[in-house]
Amino acid sequence: MGIEFSYAAETAFVSPTLLKIGIDHQHMTLVWALSPLIGFFACPFLGSLSDRCKLNLGRRRPFIILLSIGVIFGLLLIPNGEDLGYWFGDYNPDSHTVSNITNKSIAINSGITTSESELRIIPHNSHPWGIFFTVLGTVLLDFDADACQSPARAYLLDICVPDT
Repeated sequence: MGIEFSYAAETAFVSPTLLKIGIDHQHMTLVWALSPLIGFFACPFLGSLSDRCKLNLGRRRPFIILLSIGVIFGLLLIPNGEDLGYWFGDYNPDSHTVSNITNKSIAINSGITTSESELRIIPHNSHPWGIFFTVLGTVLLDFDADACQSPARAYLLDICVPDT
């Protein structure tokens, strides 16, 4: 049930968040293609590891727990990716309004016209760290939710013994 709630949140919020953060529509489709591409190669490997796991928790539970933690991290990164990007040094237009005004007054006093000083202002959608964290959250959420379904089904088959 938790995976389905995660899918619902992903369907509702990821595309608008990616568009809001400055990813073009054409590039957004590439972001959506990353997770299935990774899953194509990684899921058989995870399934093989799950079949051979000998931990005290069982064969499937460690994978379900780890992939669920990945889903939670993805759910946290997607809405907070832009803020994390600002924390890592991306340009934040809200926190630089005073410096922009100061730069304009310095530019006017030094003989540079206002239009020339405005060209030096970094555009609003220039935040590569924010895009990185948001895309990472999208890939984590989508891949981990998809990859968690196989061990969950296998776990149900392991514990449900038919009455004979």
